[in-house]
Amino acid sequence: MVKITRFALFVLVTCLLATQALHAQRLDGTLRVTVTDKTGAVIEDARVTVTNEGTNVPKTATASSAGTYVFPDLTVGTYSVTVEKAGFRKSVSKGIQVASNQVAEANATLEVGDVSSVVEVEAGAELVKTESSELGATFAGRVVNDLPVNTLGGDVKEFAVFAPGTTTQQGGVQGSGGSVGGLRPRFNGFSIDGVDDNRLDVNGPTQPVIQESVAEFTIITNQFGAEYGHSAGGQFNIVTKSGTNDWHGSAWWYNRNRDFDAATNQEKTGFTGTGDVKNRFDYNREGGSLGGPIKRNRLFIFGAYEFQGEGLGAQGATVTMPTATGIQQLQALNPDAAVADILKQFPTAPAKNGTTLVNGTPIDVGQFRASLRTSPTSTTSPSTPISISARTSSAVAFFTIGSVRLR
Repeated sequence: MVKITRFALFVLVTCLLATQALHAQRLDGTLRVTVTDKTGAVIEDARVTVTNEGTNVPKTATASSAGTYVFPDLTVGTYSVTVEKAGFRKSVSKGIQVASNQVAEANATLEVGDVSSVVEVEAGAELVKTESSELGATFAGRVVNDLPVNTLGGDVKEFAVFAPGTTTQQGGVQGSGGSVGGLRPRFNGFSIDGVDDNRLDVNGPTQPVIQESVAEFTIITNQFGAEYGHSAGGQFNIVTKSGTNDWHGSAWWYNRNRDFDAATNQEKTGFTGTGDVKNRFDYNREGGSLGGPIKRNRLFIFGAYEFQGEGLGAQGATVTMPTATGIQQLQALNPDAAVADILKQFPTAPAKNGTTLVNGTPIDVGQFRASLRTSPTSTTSPSTPISISARTSSAVAFFTIGSVRLR
């Protein structure tokens, strides 16, 4: 029985890893390290190791003919570069940021001296695009997690308006993400951790992403490669967080309601003198995240949960409807059975303010304010506002084995 259980667990893990390898499109970054001496001469055959500062997972590479060391497929994050060579002091560069779908360039200068001596540099890498003409912007770290998002839902894709060539989305326009490069929003493309996230009907993302779980958000605005062949507009790429060697957690609560807002002109105009001049608006977004090691330097986990609640109230539209007398006048015209059934469902205006001709007969009409709570037999005041409550929740969890992500 124990052997069967172990075999089943092995098959499950193998299938998960195979699925990850075959179907996932990773949005990892690349780090290119150039090692030179004080004179600028390239040093070959040095031992170069890059280590993820969060997970402590190392990678090594051999030099090319030009003396450069390339590390592809690195998980998004902060890295340190250690360079060792006989006859030179060891060089350690920390705080090098690797972004998705980009090449980071790091230069290490070795000094002649004892191998046991260490030269430590606190500096980031320069992002270069000598191999691509892509144009875009990347938001990561505290910017993507702490910068307030004005729209409800905390969608980090709203940061796209800070990139050149983008504008906000106008009302009544299909799609999502705003206009990029002058194109309509429905031409935008979306992905999460390299997996396509586009809707099949009207274009837009299918899955909500919790703001706190985002490690990096990148928008590519122009000159992108064939791998983004789905859409002609901007490419919205989100990379989520993974656990590290230290346990970290957070909790948040965002609140917006009518008490923080002034009454609109429409609310002032429709105010009857009783109750609150401002319609109901209560929005809460709360949640928490937690990440850390299951086995240090090997297996990590990160998860987040968020709950959103929204309560709305609004005055219904004001329309011209028959009064009770007007309904009787219409019924006196002997309509057919179908029309008579419709007249029974008509709400009535509380007071007459005019007449209208139907087949030459004047019919009494007045102003009626529609409300979800009002029915032909209801005693509720026609000015009763619509009240709507909505509740949504999102949850996400990721496992990381070394540099391999499972979600």
